[in-house]
Amino acid sequence: MAFAVGDRVRVDIPDADDPDDRFDGEVGEVIEITQDDLGELFDDERLNVLITVEFDDEELGTMTFRMHDIDRI
Repeated sequence: MAFAVGDRVRVDIPDADDPDDRFDGEVGEVIEITQDDLGELFDDERLNVLITVEFDDEELGTMTFRMHDIDRI
């Protein structure tokens, strides 16, 4: 699933042990999409995509996630 700047998304991190679990269920807007080379380590190009979300809750600010951690709403 491809994301675009401006997409509305919800964070989906069901693992309570994940340090980013505090963002689970939070909603925001994609403001930036970048890439790195993490996918080369796991032979999965989808892991190269980094998606920065600006949250509706201004106290949360912005945070960057991998594609598998967010869902379009």
